[in-house]
Amino acid sequence: MIGGPKKAGTSFFHAYATCVLIHKRRQYTVGPMSVTKGAKPHQQVQTLLDQVVARGLTVRGVVLDAGFDSGETLLLLQQRNLNYTVPIRKKGKGTNRRNECDTQPSGTITTMEWVTEKTRQAVSTRVLVWERTGEGAARVYAFRGWGDATAVSEANRARLGRRRYRERFEIETSYRQKNQARGWTTRTDPEYRRLLEGVALLLRQVWVALRVCFETALDFEQQMVYSWPP
Repeated sequence: MIGGPKKAGTSFFHAYATCVLIHKRRQYTVGPMSVTKGAKPHQQVQTLLDQVVARGLTVRGVVLDAGFDSGETLLLLQQRNLNYTVPIRKKGKGTNRRNECDTQPSGTITTMEWVTEKTRQAVSTRVLVWERTGEGAARVYAFRGWGDATAVSEANRARLGRRRYRERFEIETSYRQKNQARGWTTRTDPEYRRLLEGVALLLRQVWVALRVCFETALDFEQQMVYSWPP
């Protein structure tokens, strides 16, 4: 269990991390794991990537939540030669290398460099500063890849990375729909609770597949009716 913002009367939660494949506007959960106390973000990413590879899927790029913005995570992705987009949060209230980019105008593409706090490893990544209309504050996105480096300009690669990040918001809807099939239990066994999480995600994906089939059949029937000769 980990602490976090207070929701539904509690600020401590059983935590899980998942890897979701987005394909043709559908989402498939291909890697779930229980998050144990003390597990670092890069360790969680490594476990999920290993699960995905073990299932025979080829990973070329990932989009991560802001909670995985550690330097160790970026180094892991670079070592595996993966394309990535990760929003970079501010560290502290003062001025430091990670916070300097927030003062740059929207559209700026630059290099962010810093040293990890505990392992003292040097981290370097290209970042895009971008402010969406209506947000009032710019966000910093670390990115790599998303296009052939010899054929696509860096500005286009940054744009592709930002577009990939926007696609991940579809996952948030998936998890809200998952709660409609949530299993209730008072057991504290994390593996049993993860099983219930997996069943809820599976039921949601089955529901989406059946709905798509139904809508496809309904559209075909309507076309048959409207195209029937008088």
